[in-house]
Amino acid sequence: MAIRPRGERGFGPERRIKRRRDFLRLQGRGDRRYGRRFIYYFRGSPTGETRLGITVSKKVGGAVVRNRVKRWVREVFRHHPEVFERPVDLVMIAKRGVDDFSFAHIEEEFTYVISRYFRVSEPSARRGRNGPS
Repeated sequence: MAIRPRGERGFGPERRIKRRRDFLRLQGRGDRRYGRRFIYYFRGSPTGETRLGITVSKKVGGAVVRNRVKRWVREVFRHHPEVFERPVDLVMIAKRGVDDFSFAHIEEEFTYVISRYFRVSEPSARRGRNGPS
C-alpha cells in the first residue's frame, strides 16, 4: 500500500484538537453558535492553522453511530476549507438526534453555520449593525 501525501485537504495531527485543556478553553471562552445537529465553539487559533475537535457522547448513539458522525464531520471539514476566512479552533459537539440525518444534512449545516459566523464576526459587520464608530 502506497502512502499518499496529505496536502491541503488532509486531516493530519496538526489540524486536530486532542487535548482536554484545548476543548475546555474553547468551551469556556469561545464564541458559541447553535445548529440543529451540533453546538459550535470558535476561537482564534494559537497555532495559525484551522483545527477541529469533535465530541459525540453516548447519548447520541452506539459506537457505530458515534464513529460515523465523527467521520462525516471530518470529511466535511476536509472538503470545505474555503469557508474558513481565517485560522480558528473549532469544537463541534453533537446533539441528540444527529444520527437521524445524512451526510448532506451535516454538510449543509456546517457550511451555513461557519460562513454565518465569519460574516457576523467581521469588525465591519459589527460596526454596521451598531451604527458608525
